[in-house]
Amino acid sequence: MLPEVRKKSFVPRGPTTMSELALVRNSGQKLSIQFNEHGQPVGATSKKLQSYIGVCVRQQIPITYNSWKEVPNELKDKIYDCISMSFDLQPNAKHSIFMSASRKFRTFKTTLTQKYILPSKDQPSLLQFPPKIYSHINQEDWESFVDARLSEEWEDYSRIQRERRSKCVYNHHMSRKRYANLAYELVSISN
Repeated sequence: MLPEVRKKSFVPRGPTTMSELALVRNSGQKLSIQFNEHGQPVGATSKKLQSYIGVCVRQQIPITYNSWKEVPNELKDKIYDCISMSFDLQPNAKHSIFMSASRKFRTFKTTLTQKYILPSKDQPSLLQFPPKIYSHINQEDWESFVDARLSEEWEDYSRIQRERRSKCVYNHHMSRKRYANLAYELVSISN
């Protein structure tokens, strides 16, 4: 008789939490970040910085704000303080961090819309609660967000943006690396 083979159950990858940065922060240390001449973070630790910015934005900014411009300065400063506790930042890095945070905020809301709301828009019972992997999302915020994303105004806005996007010829393929890091690597290789 052959022994019974057990299949490993598939456990999907959850959202990034960057828990290793909590250990660094709790030890009183900060990761150093290099900046290029434009004030953009570059180098090996800049990828960790980009990931951590996304974590802070997802966990601390409610999804009910329509755009980054609507987010109060107090919340933006809270994100910057959280990041500066883990990374040794230059004084002029605030603008670059906020630019990255605004992209992460928009991307997170797009992910929620594309992955969870639009596929289930004909099944309202599936949209009653926020996704389990994003347990930090408030129930009231989720309901408001779903209502906004299923409105006709948003559908019109989305259609216009899809038309604009279809005209884009050159796609961005750098991920967390970004063009600033690519330029930094090319200069490092040539030297």
